[in-house]
Amino acid sequence: MAAIISKMLMLFLLIAVGFAAYKLKAIDRAANESLSRFVLNITLPCTVLDSVLEGETAASIGDAGIYFLLVALVYAIQFAIACPAPRLLRAPKKDGGVYIFSIVFANVAFMGYPVTEVIFGPGAAFYVSILNIMFNLLCYTVGILMLSGSSNGVNLKLLISPANTATVLAIIIYMTHIVFPSIITDTVSTLGRVTTPVSMILVGSILATLPIKAIFDEKRIWGICVLRLVAAPAAVWAILHVFVRDPFVLGILTVLAGMPTATMTSMLSLEYGANEKLASQIVFATTLLSVLTVPLIAYLIA
Repeated sequence: MAAIISKMLMLFLLIAVGFAAYKLKAIDRAANESLSRFVLNITLPCTVLDSVLEGETAASIGDAGIYFLLVALVYAIQFAIACPAPRLLRAPKKDGGVYIFSIVFANVAFMGYPVTEVIFGPGAAFYVSILNIMFNLLCYTVGILMLSGSSNGVNLKLLISPANTATVLAIIIYMTHIVFPSIITDTVSTLGRVTTPVSMILVGSILATLPIKAIFDEKRIWGICVLRLVAAPAAVWAILHVFVRDPFVLGILTVLAGMPTATMTSMLSLEYGANEKLASQIVFATTLLSVLTVPLIAYLIA
C-alpha cells in the first residue's frame, strides 16, 4: 500500500511540475493545446494498444461485454447523483447544466489512465479505454445538450477519435491473437509510456490557467466536490460490490468514479455558451482535492 501511495504522490508532483512550468512561462497556452493533441492523438492510443500487444489483458470477450454493461451502470449511478444537484445546491437555473456535467463526466483520460496504471498495472488501460468509449458517446451527445440546451451543437463525428479507434483495434487484436514484430510492439510501448508523465504535467499546466481566488467565492463548488469525489465513488462501490466479484474490475470502476471533473468541461462550456468561469473553478477545485481523495480511495479498496 505504501508503494501505491508513493506512486500516487509522484503523479501529483508531476501536476505540480506542470503548474510551475506554466507559471514560469516554460509552457504556454499554445503548448497546452499541442501537448493535448499529442497525448490524445498519439500516446494515448498507444497506451491502449500496448495493453493488448504486451498480453497484459486477461479478460475474455464475454467479460469485456459484461464490463461494458457495468460501465453503463456506473454512468447511470452518476447521472442519478448529478441530476438533483442543481436543485439541492440552489444553483441558478442557467448553470444547472454545468453542475450536472461536472459530476457525471470525470477526468478518465488524462488522469484515469496514469492513476489506474499506477494502482492496477498496465492491464488496466484496456478497461479504461472501454469506459472512455462510453464517456465519449455520452459527453458529445447528452453532455453537449446539458451545456448548450440545444441539440444543434451535437457532432457525432467527434466520436471517431484516435483513442476510440485504438480501442476497436485493441479488441480486434485481442480477439484474433495477432502477433506483431517486436520493433512495432516496442515502439508502441515506448510511446504509450509517455502518456503518464506528459498527461499529468498537462493537467498541472491547464490548472495554472484557471482562476484560483474566485473558487472561494462560490460555495456551491464545494458541494460539487463532495458529490464528484466522494459520493460518486462511494455509490458505485456500494452498488457494484453486491454482484461484482472481481476485485480488479470493481477497483478500476471505483477509482475512475472518483476522478476529478474532466478538464474539457471548461473548454466545452466556452464553446457551447455555458458558464466557462464556473466550469474552470470546478475543474480546479476537484483536481486539487483529488490529491487527497484518490489516494484514500486506493487505500480503502486495496
